[in-house]
Amino acid sequence: MLVNGALLRKAKKHYAIGAFDVNNLEMVKAVVSACVKEQSPVIIQTTEKAIHYAGVDYLSSMIRIAAKQPVPVVLHLDHGKSLDTVRLCIENGYTSVMFDGSRLPFNQNVRITKQVVALAKPKKITVEAELGIIPGKEDYVSASENFYTDPKVAKKFLAATKVDSLAVAIGTKHGLNEKEISHGMKKGHLKLRLDILKELGEIDVPLVLHGGSDVPARDIKKCIRLGVAKINIDTELRVAFKSAVENFIKKNPGVYDPREIMTPAMERIEEVVKRKVKEFGSSKKA
Repeated sequence: MLVNGALLRKAKKHYAIGAFDVNNLEMVKAVVSACVKEQSPVIIQTTEKAIHYAGVDYLSSMIRIAAKQPVPVVLHLDHGKSLDTVRLCIENGYTSVMFDGSRLPFNQNVRITKQVVALAKPKKITVEAELGIIPGKEDYVSASENFYTDPKVAKKFLAATKVDSLAVAIGTKHGLNEKEISHGMKKGHLKLRLDILKELGEIDVPLVLHGGSDVPARDIKKCIRLGVAKINIDTELRVAFKSAVENFIKKNPGVYDPREIMTPAMERIEEVVKRKVKEFGSSKKA
């Protein structure tokens, strides 16, 4: 069933809901299949680059069909950078939108975020915003430095904007660096500012952790206890997709049927999503 992001309030400090970025049919099917098997609510999200690649109408239609499955499904815009993108997604049936004004001056971030809330709330569409900057590169989002979220500024921002959830910067990162691309993704090297998260968690709004692929399960549990109710996973899905396709082609150089090539990738993504859902504690919460 298609729902909005209000389900994050129920999850806060108990479990987190996985927010998985998708770009094509195979990824949508794999994510939903995993969550149906685990009986977990799920947030399926698309970035602006995914929209430019696949088309907002294609993505929306696929995910709305997937939402006929017997688990709650949120259709979410990830890292929307403009009001035009937000409007486009609202017009195409998204039930949740993120405006990312984290690189803007505070007052400008507040002003545009309030405009997003005014567009979304009358249609019962939930809004996510972001304060602080997460380093790394993911699609059209790129930053070289980390700027932690200031809890005092966050309280002021939330009072002014009335958003439904807030993405915070506590030491995670987007994407892979050059060494990780060459040698593989390694977890456990992040230094998370759980002291900041603890203070942020006392604010009455669900928190969002971007860059969740790099965070070990032991730290995920700590973040959930401190108020993180939505965890974004993108890089780990891409890595799984790429490795499955490469391995299949290497072992089966004579196969040229895309359905055969894509099937192992779908299976691998489903494995990753099932593992994440269990780590997040959202199994059997549908």
